[in-house]
Amino acid sequence: MKRLVFVLCFAVGLASVASYMIRTRVQAAGVAGHPCTSFVPKEWGQFRGASSYGMEFEDSEGTIRFIKNPPCDPTFTARADLELRRQR
Repeated sequence: MKRLVFVLCFAVGLASVASYMIRTRVQAAGVAGHPCTSFVPKEWGQFRGASSYGMEFEDSEGTIRFIKNPPCDPTFTARADLELRRQR
């Protein structure tokens, strides 16, 4: 009898965890299913990487630009949140 109760409790627990995992995966897929497209001007140069501040671009004159929150609308061009220029 104890074994039957243990097996039933284990099965209910396993079903609960599986239900939670499936529900979480479905919700995440809905969010990730809509890609974000953002554009930056070609004059900003090469993409150098991303940090906790944002995405970094460096042009041919050494100016570094950071984008913290790129727009997800393809009709808008991103603006630099921080621009570092080299002195000559």
